[in-house]
Amino acid sequence: MKHINFRWNIAAFFLAILFSNCNKMDLQPVGEYTDDNYWLSAANSDLMVNMAYSQMYSADKMWNDEALSDNVFEGRSNTSQRIIRNGNADPSLALFRDEWKQGYEALKTCHIYLANVDRVPNMSATFKQQRIAEIRFIRAYVYFRLVNFFGAVPFSTSDINLAESRTIPRTDKAQILSFIHQELDEVMQILPSKNNLSGLDKARASKGAACALQARAYLYESNWQEVATYTDSLINNPEKFGSYSLFPDYAGLFTVANEYNSEVIFDYGYLIDKKPGLNTTTLLPCRWARA
Repeated sequence: MKHINFRWNIAAFFLAILFSNCNKMDLQPVGEYTDDNYWLSAANSDLMVNMAYSQMYSADKMWNDEALSDNVFEGRSNTSQRIIRNGNADPSLALFRDEWKQGYEALKTCHIYLANVDRVPNMSATFKQQRIAEIRFIRAYVYFRLVNFFGAVPFSTSDINLAESRTIPRTDKAQILSFIHQELDEVMQILPSKNNLSGLDKARASKGAACALQARAYLYESNWQEVATYTDSLINNPEKFGSYSLFPDYAGLFTVANEYNSEVIFDYGYLIDKKPGLNTTTLLPCRWARA
């Protein structure tokens, strides 16, 4: 009888170890972020905002856009921009695919942020409101770029899964533009004035940036009255939007020493020591004159 009890004790011991090990397997990873722990930090959430800014626009996009004009000529290889300029583009061109892909990557970042920012503890209401307005500004800009490249595009104001992405129809361009105008009018009331931004925050979206984008959106629709309304408001309402004026030295307008100068409405922050201007080795300016 004692022998049987001894065997049961051994079995109970190993069962205890087994269940103990099963419980440990349910622990969260300690060496990486998960959806459960990422949003417990305000600093982490701000990294998501920074990523959205990077996806909205970049130095590479700036050079690529300029290469579609007569401002820059790329002469070392047969790039997508050169193919377009020569009138030889077709729907298989890589640039069209990349613009679509990058646009929806940026939108996904915005929607994930908006869906999760309320989970962040100890974030002040004012700070959260400003960051949400920045994300909405970025989303409006991305949609504006997409509809002006592609016309009607798939449209959503929240994140969609893979299955939904394969079935969501295109939304009429006019409807998306109406959304953009409404968003910009709303965030314009929330974003800070240029004069209230300092340091690296000068590269963030402001009331003036939202007003200028609103004017540009109406310009692309040939709605001259609204263009005049928003540009006049931006120029003549420094108490609301901040003070803007032409920079007196065009040659120095884009230098590091004059970053965020009086002519800048929305400036993409650039750390020259982190990313040297390699594009300048292959791109030649065709002209330098104030438009």
